[in-house]
Amino acid sequence: MNSLIQGYEKTRSGASGGNQPALNGIKIRNTVFGLPSIAEANEIIQKLRDMECLINQIESQIIKNKTHANQLMQAILKEAFSHNRESESTAVKSKAGADTPEVAGA
Repeated sequence: MNSLIQGYEKTRSGASGGNQPALNGIKIRNTVFGLPSIAEANEIIQKLRDMECLINQIESQIIKNKTHANQLMQAILKEAFSHNRESESTAVKSKAGADTPEVAGA
């Protein structure tokens, strides 16, 4: 990898202006890139496939967790508002009872 960086720096040092006149087909053709063996490339591919499968599983779990969180939030809000309505109903009944004059002997 160091040789690639050194080659890049050498090519860059000969450049000027906004484009790369020092970078041309000849220099690119003469650049050596290290490639993995077929066995190593296949191993890399398999690891990437395994990771992709794991990512898909995690994404699926995230969606399920978000759905569950939304359902819990809805249940909590429903419960909170139903208690609020019960409190208001009780308060209205209490107030109505307080406003009604009591009948003697009843």
